[in-house]
Amino acid sequence: MNRSGKPKVVVLGAGFGGLWAARSLAKHPVDCLVVDRNNYHTFLALLYQVAAAELEAEDIAYPVRSIISNFPNIDFALA
Repeated sequence: MNRSGKPKVVVLGAGFGGLWAARSLAKHPVDCLVVDRNNYHTFLALLYQVAAAELEAEDIAYPVRSIISNFPNIDFALA
């Protein structure tokens, strides 16, 4: 528990599973911290299109903070 009296949950990784877990936890009275070594989420299924010059890298990489910005009880740490 933290100072707010709500449980604190740490999610390691901002891949599909980590972001899904954090967004699911956002519906509950918990404070959630997502920790990842990158500050972006990459949609790996489209990586081949970047290699083939069909898409730009910016088209498949999304800032984690913008993905979770609508959830006030989710924070992000780069580590």
